[in-house]
Amino acid sequence: MDRKKQFLLNMAYYGTIGLILFLSVKYFLPVFLPFAAAAVIACILSRIHQKFFRWVPFSRKHTMLLLVTAGYGLIIGIVILAVKLFLPMAGDFLVKLPEFYQDKMMPAVEAVSARIERMAFRKDPAAAAQIGKAVDRMLEKLGQGFTEASAGIMRSLPKYMTRIPALLIQWVVMIISTYFIAADYDQIIRFLKRNLPEKGWNLCCKVKKCGLHTIAAYLKSYALLMLLTLVELWAGLWLLRIPYAGWISFGIAVFDILPIVGTGGILLPWAAVSGFLGNYSLAAGILTLYLVITVIRNILEPKIVGKQIGLPPLAALISMFAGARLAGVTGLFLFPIALILWMHIRNEKTSRN
Repeated sequence: MDRKKQFLLNMAYYGTIGLILFLSVKYFLPVFLPFAAAAVIACILSRIHQKFFRWVPFSRKHTMLLLVTAGYGLIIGIVILAVKLFLPMAGDFLVKLPEFYQDKMMPAVEAVSARIERMAFRKDPAAAAQIGKAVDRMLEKLGQGFTEASAGIMRSLPKYMTRIPALLIQWVVMIISTYFIAADYDQIIRFLKRNLPEKGWNLCCKVKKCGLHTIAAYLKSYALLMLLTLVELWAGLWLLRIPYAGWISFGIAVFDILPIVGTGGILLPWAAVSGFLGNYSLAAGILTLYLVITVIRNILEPKIVGKQIGLPPLAALISMFAGARLAGVTGLFLFPIALILWMHIRNEKTSRN
């Protein structure tokens, strides 16, 4: 009876902690995300300062100002370069999408449907007429779909543009907070250590250690996965005799970093368009390449990420999947960190006992 009572108490205790963590990640973290990100970046910059810039004949505040400026300048420069490269291409593609359908896709679909009608006419003329009508309706719906999709995306652009000022404010707050936290990092640490109880301070140290370790492990593992995807794409596109296979593979591999879109956001439309244009061998090759990359990615991602962050592959997969479903991209990273922290605390208690 005592064991059952202890089990229920443990379930209630850890369930309450899990609920608090979930509500914090879901509702409170988005509000304080600029400050949380600033604290993480300031901690990393403080370590860089202690390791490489302690000999610099400037005060800590001036050195941290230079480091923060250089770091954010690099990030903003990369973002501006990416926007300048891809935004005109995306706008031009959306504008020319109906024209592409009329000039390229419709003739290809009509040619395929005519071939099917001729084959059906030899066996059943009535069926051939029905097929022709069905194809005409399909072409009409496809044309309307392409036109509406292009117009809908263009109409939604102003809505997304209105979010830019709020995003810029968040960035400014994060940059300023990063400088203030980094400049007074030692004083902040001493203040927290002096005012927090010993257990609270030890927990903060464990969270910091696990968090920084997991962030570094994520960066390392996803860089390895990106390199693997790049090699697979380059080999596949080279075998398919696609020109500029290296540059195209690099662009798709960078696009693959996005957690929702991935390689399918480029390879699947490419295969569909190639099939509509009658290039079935290219469509089959690209589709096969996508399936190979997806299977290898789904097998290796939990193993690589789990090995780097110190979790078994199944535990890493479950925590990443549950985090992504419950709290989006933020949960994808924070749920494994919480699991590592919980395992670390449990192991410490077990070793003490």
